[in-house]
Amino acid sequence: MIKAVTFDFWDTLYGSLGAEGVVATRTDALRRYLLSKGHNFTEDAVRRAYHHAEERLNYHACTDWLCPSPDLAIADIFGSLGLVPAQHDSDVLLEQFRTNETTRITPLPGVPETLAVLSTDFRIGLISDTWLTPGSRLRERMEQHGLKRFFSVFVFSDETGFRKPHPHQFESALSALGVRPAECVHVGDTESTDIRGAKASGMKAILIDAENAGRETEADLAVRAFSEVLAAVSKLNQT
Repeated sequence: MIKAVTFDFWDTLYGSLGAEGVVATRTDALRRYLLSKGHNFTEDAVRRAYHHAEERLNYHACTDWLCPSPDLAIADIFGSLGLVPAQHDSDVLLEQFRTNETTRITPLPGVPETLAVLSTDFRIGLISDTWLTPGSRLRERMEQHGLKRFFSVFVFSDETGFRKPHPHQFESALSALGVRPAECVHVGDTESTDIRGAKASGMKAILIDAENAGRETEADLAVRAFSEVLAAVSKLNQT
């Protein structure tokens, strides 16, 4: 019997700005900040520096699933440009990134209604990868939209030091929820992190395949939209 449901955040509960949208937003803020400090780098130079920092993130995503710190990312960016950041630089830039992004994201259709129903019968948790936008800011955004109250557990990579599909993320959620792996289903949109990590931990999994790509999946069920999650959880609870 299912007793708990955990969710991914980006492109599951909340729509993201998209990979290119995130890069454009961050590099624009970075270039403007550097210009205010007297450093007139080209857009291409700033973008290359940002991607250098991303390379470290991607390296860990493909090897040990560790989560590099935001301050380290700023140091990587500045270092690529031949600069050394002060703590003030890191603080200001990270605040700009976080404000620019969190103020622009909203829950996906069907999320509030589905969570309201699920929370009456199941314990609800969140397992999310973060990087330059921390879990604390995502909690704040969820509270602004009235969603935080549905969740009893939050597992963010910037707070644990690990990224999905590291077993620590899923085991931490299960322990906090007080359920066995077979009693929990994880819902997410990414096969390599959400689905693979959940299944490796012994949980059930639901893939949100918004583009209806019909891709191969290890998930127990695949749905096209969040509004279908409630029926999918009910179906799994009967098996």
